[in-house]
Formats: sequence, structure tokens, C-alpha cells
Amino acid sequence: ISYGEILMIRKEFYKFKEIYLLFALLICAFLIYFGVKLRANLSQMGGVETNLIFLFQKGFSFYHITDLNLVFAVSIAVFVFLRERINARLRLSLHFPRSTWVNIFYIVFTGFCFVVALYIIEILIFNLIVSNVYAGEIIGVLNCSLLQNFAFGLVLYLFCAGLIIEPVKKRVAVNFIVMAACIYLYYEINPDIYALLSFYANDFGLFYIILAGIYAANSTAIAFDNYKKGYIR
Repeated sequence: ISYGEILMIRKEFYKFKEIYLLFALLICAFLIYFGVKLRANLSQMGGVETNLIFLFQKGFSFYHITDLNLVFAVSIAVFVFLRERINARLRLSLHFPRSTWVNIFYIVFTGFCFVVALYIIEILIFNLIVSNVYAGEIIGVLNCSLLQNFAFGLVLYLFCAGLIIEPVKKRVAVNFIVMAACIYLYYEINPDIYALLSFYANDFGLFYIILAGIYAANSTAIAFDNYKKGYIR
């Protein structure tokens, strides 16, 4: 990676640095709270009963950290794309040595990669917390739900570009309706563990999230193309 690429990444990171650090602290606080609650339950009931309660009563909750993950991805996207839209720097980049699509790549994927990085750290810490409490099969159920949550957070990140960058009103309205429908379906497919009808009832959730991701990525590409061409809202 060249020095110029490092500068481009750093420049994009400055758009959302403060909100990123804020959410990093919030997610850490949620993980600490989750760990304290889990240890308290473990000390009261013991490891065997804790696992049995999970298996027979689905006695488990992420304590809304999954909701925080989605809000985090949307917040980063808003800071990335709204500042780009307000400053209209992309149109100026037509005069830069790099191609417009290279500049779009930096705009979109710098924030995207930072979101992925925090998600990776979160799931590593989460597994560290639960590894000595739950059986491997239970941890697999938890990871399945959490990974789908991460994937949908990234889809919402891309959806935001189709709402904020897109200059054509009709496309903004359609993208908003599709995003709202996807959010509704996500919570139907992948609710908190205690709300699942049965374990692995959300097995096909990732398939639907991938379909939503294809639409969101396509709407992002069209939005930037329309924006670059200077279409008026």
C-alpha cells in the first residue's frame, strides 16, 4: 500500500472518526455488561443449568447489542455519505489524476472496512466471554445469529448510499421502501435468541441478507453514477 493510499484512507476516516470511537466505546460497554450478567447467572446456577436453560427455555439475550450494531453501521454511513453529498467533492474528483471510480471506492469502502474491523473485534471478544460457559453447539447458534447481524449491518451501510447520494427522487423513495421492508424481514428472520421458534430457524437468513446486499450494492453504484453525472434531485 502506497503513502498516497494511506493518506486517502486517513482522509476518509476523519469523516467519521469521532462517531466511530464513540460506538467502539459503547460496544465495549455492552460487552462488559453482557459478560457481567453472564457471570452472575453462572455463579447463581452453575454451568450445567445455564446450558440447560438455554437449550430448553432459550434463556438468552444479546441485551440489544445486535440493535446497536445496526445503528453503528447506519451512523458511520450517514457521516460518510452525508459529508460527501454536502461537500460535493466527487464531482471535483473528475479533475483528479485517479479515476472517479477509484475515488468512489475509497469513499465507500474505507468506512465499510472500519465497520468490518470493529465487528471482527466484537465477535472475538464475544466468543472469549462465552467460550468457558456454553457448549460448542450453543456457541454455534450464537455465532450464526451474530454473523447475520453483522452482515445485515453492512447491507444497511450500503443502503444509506442509495438514500443519501442518490439525486433522483423516485429512486430515493424506492430505495427507502426496499430498505424498510428488508429491516422488517430481518427482524422476522433473525430476532433475539429467545424469540426464535427453534434453534437454527434462521438458517436461511444469510441467503436473504445476501439478496438484500446485492440490491443495496447495485443501488449504491447507480446512486454514485447519477450523482457523478450531476442529475438534479
